[in-house]
Amino acid sequence: HSIPLYSALSYAWGPPNPSKQILLNGKVFTVRANLWHFLEMAQRDILKDGLAGRVLWIDQLCIDQSAKGEKNHQVAMMSEIYEKALTTFIWLGPGSKESDRAMQGIRNQAQNQGLVVDLAGWRQIGALFARPYWSRIWIVQEIMLS
Repeated sequence: HSIPLYSALSYAWGPPNPSKQILLNGKVFTVRANLWHFLEMAQRDILKDGLAGRVLWIDQLCIDQSAKGEKNHQVAMMSEIYEKALTTFIWLGPGSKESDRAMQGIRNQAQNQGLVVDLAGWRQIGALFARPYWSRIWIVQEIMLS
């Protein structure tokens, strides 16, 4: 069978509590709060940008976490999963005023408009890079293969 075109999500699971329930294909799933925040944002922001109907691969939902054999099989396929994804969304966690300013400073730098170098700007960028996402060794594979 052919594999549909899909996008992947790279994110940090976060602590097991608090958790939220979602409805997916008529079935109730319990997800960790960080994924729930991504899904909430995706409904609001990504879907309005014309990505509705795109298949999204999310490990917490696509891998039966209670089946050790399936988990081992899927982990062995992770490089292929990210390599074949059309797009990989990187979710650092819910935004804040500070993270929005840090991202704008980074965008300005990327566009050669100069990075905000005042102390507050550096603190905001430091806080952005101190998020749990960056402590995951898996992100190297997820980002590099995407």
